[in-house]
Amino acid sequence: MSHETPSGTTLRILQELKRHAEAAGLAGRVVQTTRSKPPVLVLVNPDARQLSEEISCRERGANDWWLHWSWGDPIGRATDTAGALAAIRRVLGTRT
Repeated sequence: MSHETPSGTTLRILQELKRHAEAAGLAGRVVQTTRSKPPVLVLVNPDARQLSEEISCRERGANDWWLHWSWGDPIGRATDTAGALAAIRRVLGTRT
């Protein structure tokens, strides 16, 4: 059994959310601006490019990963991809 590093877990979670978001019609990319900052997922509404959001992923407890808005509020557990994506789509104003 392999053990994932915290940064590896963060990347895996953000990449998975990116895949789901792109399937739902959003544009996305995972970026890391500096080595000292964790990566974020930048999502954009392609129909209104001014609507974008940076999603981060943080561990709250042992193996309890949460997604957060750019302003720090939690979106929800990283395991609830559907719930997180529904909230993100509401904020970015995408059609259902």
